[in-house]
Amino acid sequence: MTYMIQRTGFFVNILIMLPLTIGVGVLMVYYGYINPIDAGTNVTGFITFVGGLILVLIPFYPIIIAANLSDEIPEIAALIKENKKRKDLKIRHPRFGLIILLTLIGFFTFFPWFVALWMGSGSITVTIADNIVKDAGIKSASVTITITDNIDKDTDIK
Repeated sequence: MTYMIQRTGFFVNILIMLPLTIGVGVLMVYYGYINPIDAGTNVTGFITFVGGLILVLIPFYPIIIAANLSDEIPEIAALIKENKKRKDLKIRHPRFGLIILLTLIGFFTFFPWFVALWMGSGSITVTIADNIVKDAGIKSASVTITITDNIDKDTDIK
């Protein structure tokens, strides 16, 4: 079964990342490492650690948003919550491998990183295995009806 997921758009993801990288990461590294505040070494070390962690994780943001789409499908999120055996169930982005590749290439040229972020954003159609659809109780949203020649065209199909 295919399932359409509507996610945040590309520009929204860019707007999420800008404050994280500039506002939080750079300032925390600056005030924690380059120009330490007079709060003691424990606070300075903590600020440097948090800022550095943010700056290290931001380049992997396209991979992070494409790694697991299970939480964005309410029926599958409920299945994972109710059934402990399905705790490891993950629905990956259909182009997850390409997003990883573009993100890694983007470390050197930066343009493919934006392409990877664009691919991981917006509307995504994922394919869910039939056994997961059955276990989660997902109802099909659309039904295709084929009318053959032996049915009267004035007959209502219900």
